[in-house]
Amino acid sequence: MYEQVSQLVFAYLAGKAIIADQDRSGRPVTVTDETHKQKVDDLVRGNRRIKQSEIAVALGISKERVQHILRELEYRKICARWVLTEKMKQDRVDICHKLILRYDSEKENFLNIIVTGDESWVHHYDPEN
Repeated sequence: MYEQVSQLVFAYLAGKAIIADQDRSGRPVTVTDETHKQKVDDLVRGNRRIKQSEIAVALGISKERVQHILRELEYRKICARWVLTEKMKQDRVDICHKLILRYDSEKENFLNIIVTGDESWVHHYDPEN
């Protein structure tokens, strides 16, 4: 093993070894286009607890491609829940600033047009999910 590694190092240093990826046979990757990215994003925003395998089945693509797309979209999974990226957090801050400015200009009229709601979620154990 050590001999093989040292031979490769010497070949590389002498300029005889090629370390760049070479073309390979097989199907080219075509599912990381904008359409699939948007579909993955919509699925995650619709259900923050969705699994990669569920996304793959829903879109008919491999789990590896789903993982690649999720990384490109900058999603991170913490405690089995997809969390907001820095851009998403900044968007929320921007919206809050706009709402504050609107309240400053409209005062009580602004508060009269706001619709609020409250809902309670009761979770149960479902071995399928």
